[in-house]
Amino acid sequence: IAATFAIYQWLQHKKVHNAKMLLDFSNIFENNPAIAEFVQKIDYGGNWYVNTDFRNTKFEKTADFALSTLCHFVKMIEDKIIDERDFYALHYIIRRTLENTDTQEYFKFLRNFSRQNGTTFPFDPLLRYGRKKHLHGDIFK
Repeated sequence: IAATFAIYQWLQHKKVHNAKMLLDFSNIFENNPAIAEFVQKIDYGGNWYVNTDFRNTKFEKTADFALSTLCHFVKMIEDKIIDERDFYALHYIIRRTLENTDTQEYFKFLRNFSRQNGTTFPFDPLLRYGRKKHLHGDIFK
């Protein structure tokens, strides 16, 4: 009986933990003006990389911060820290971000830059996610 009760409590704790993490991620995406700006450009088709002078701008830092946040989220799913099924709302943002042409062009640039300089690609978990989910784009092949 004690073991059954302990398992029940652990499952309840996991649900509460995931709910808190989802709320924290939601707050980041809703209340952080930098991420909100990035998501808006993704959703409404603003060219943020291809047709602008992107490097060394404030928006480069914004995009890197947003992509890093998504990357951390995907890494926590990969490491089974959080359950992917509980975070369906963020999957929309990830999918839209990764299928965005500008994101893919930026990833191509960063991947080539990383190879040339002997460093790792900073958003590799996002690439793995895109491949796993069979998203559209040459970068996921």
